[in-house]
Amino acid sequence: MASRSYAEALTAAREELEHLLEQQDMLQIRIARVRQSIAALSSLCDEAPTTDLGLTDAVRSVLRGSVEALAAAEVKERLAALGLALASHVNPLASVHTVLKRLVQAGEARSTKGYGGKTVYWYWHPSQVIAIASAVSPAPSPRKR
Repeated sequence: MASRSYAEALTAAREELEHLLEQQDMLQIRIARVRQSIAALSSLCDEAPTTDLGLTDAVRSVLRGSVEALAAAEVKERLAALGLALASHVNPLASVHTVLKRLVQAGEARSTKGYGGKTVYWYWHPSQVIAIASAVSPAPSPRKR
């Protein structure tokens, strides 16, 4: 009898964890979009946008907040709009490329060839639909975690 209640508790805990992880993903996406809104509103209020994020976290934030796949140059532009200090990097675009490739290798992002053969990237969230403008090949189908 006791083992049945443990098994039920284990099942309930696993279901709760899955639900909490889904909420965490959605919150991270919302946080990224609010960061982008703050950066845009700061510019409209004649304030310089600033961010406390490092390069990798800022790239994650840009990808999470985007509803479309982005080329590395577009990610770099959005990083600047967020207020990330790119001047400290000798070659900011190369740094962005490196981070994007690492995020793909880590499974946090996906990439494909877009229009004109440029590689485009998007945050990998199985339940989120991403638009890939003029993509030559379709994005891989989402897999359940």
